[in-house]
Amino acid sequence: MYIKKLFTKTGKSDVKRREEGFFPTISFIVPVFNKEDEIVKCIERLFNYASNYPGFVEIFVIDNGSQDNTYEVAYATMEMRKRTFPRVRTKLIRLSQKLEIQEILKICLKAALGQRRVIVKCEKSGITAEMLNYS
Repeated sequence: MYIKKLFTKTGKSDVKRREEGFFPTISFIVPVFNKEDEIVKCIERLFNYASNYPGFVEIFVIDNGSQDNTYEVAYATMEMRKRTFPRVRTKLIRLSQKLEIQEILKICLKAALGQRRVIVKCEKSGITAEMLNYS
């Protein structure tokens, strides 16, 4: 599912809250492994989305033990984009060994502030996102 579609499905309470000027905070969780070629585009798309969203957004990128330059490329991209979009909170985590996705989520969910938590997958064809059902 694409990111914009995740937040267009709203219930009656969400519509009322938006009319009052409230927008839920969003935490994007992006686990990556050897995605040196895709990570720049992925991060830039997330920052572009965040710039158009009136609420608070945070982006977690987790390098899951990559053996290429994924961490370095992600770090440089996030630092450059933070200058343009200072209100977006970012966190880059480097794991020394590869973990299962459930373990990665446990790490991120402890620090995530978002009322809506979204796991993002970076692919060559673009990014896909899935809303997490638990808080």
